[in-house]
Amino acid sequence: MSDQPIASSCTLPLELIHYIFGYLDAKTIVRTFRCICKRFYIAVKTYDQFKLDFNSISKSDFLFLCNFIESKNIESLTLSDRDETPGQIEYFLSFIRIKYFNRLRSLTLLEIDDCYLNIILKEIQTLTLNSLSIHSKRDYSQSNTSTNTFSLALSLPNLYKLKWNISSFDLSKISWPFNSTIKHLDIYCRTLDEYCNILYHLPNLQSLVVEQWHETVEDDTIDKWSNLKPFHQLLSLTFKYCSIDMIILDSLLLLTPTLEQLRLIRAVDVHVFLSHLQQWEKFVETKLPSLINFECFLTEDLLYFDNPHPIDTELLIAPFRKPFWTETKSWFVICDHIVCPRTVILYTPGSFDPQF
Repeated sequence: MSDQPIASSCTLPLELIHYIFGYLDAKTIVRTFRCICKRFYIAVKTYDQFKLDFNSISKSDFLFLCNFIESKNIESLTLSDRDETPGQIEYFLSFIRIKYFNRLRSLTLLEIDDCYLNIILKEIQTLTLNSLSIHSKRDYSQSNTSTNTFSLALSLPNLYKLKWNISSFDLSKISWPFNSTIKHLDIYCRTLDEYCNILYHLPNLQSLVVEQWHETVEDDTIDKWSNLKPFHQLLSLTFKYCSIDMIILDSLLLLTPTLEQLRLIRAVDVHVFLSHLQQWEKFVETKLPSLINFECFLTEDLLYFDNPHPIDTELLIAPFRKPFWTETKSWFVICDHIVCPRTVILYTPGSFDPQF
């Protein structure tokens, strides 16, 4: 009979246990692993990379995790005042201060009231936050808080990723800080002035996601764009949920000639994209020589095509089978249609829109 000890999960090195925790959610770690044995209990108490996502969480789990996990052990935090978790942020702030989360690297705030947003952004100034996401459909237009807080967010010394999805936010009123470290920005941007201000004031910006662009531009205004100095720092550009004419899109892309990735997510109508396809191919070849990756998810109501019969998807996809698409760029496009509601979709493999 062998005298060698039987291997047990309770004898695993602490570092390995913590590594395993990195693949689990906080509820599983605390509710399950903590109760296995004393060693796992210690492992849970000393784990300092918790990722707390309080979006759509039950009140009992929310209270339990808040009371058990120390603020110094939290690396990522998501707070939500959505319909499923009303009043969560106010309650959270009533018994704990964000400034004590000294290991916090990522913070996401969903449907937050502007007064609580202001409180939190003032408190995180001393933290080494890398990522900040704000999502809200609330109306902040009657308050100056959002413009002030946006400047606070941009001024965070270690922040490189910022998502500022506030539908009522007026980007034209903000005070831009100097030497911003932002590399990735996702924001509602509706005008050329706002777009240029972003590129001008964020010299380290590499990835930009523009949402809700709906500005219409006169021909004489487009002519003036050619005199604008291009910005060479941007490598990835995405337009989402916009209504952009192809001429305007070309003019915007001329400002970022070093793009390596372009994504169009319900940003251009299908018929508009198809009607300008040949010109756009030439534009890409001559004006965007570094463009490697192109992704799209474009839709349109079939009523536009004024045809009661099913759309011939083979006819629509034919222009994308030319050598420019299949050989030169290796960009493959799929065409599909939905019977009810009658919609045609053009998309590249792997592209999707979670809101569609």
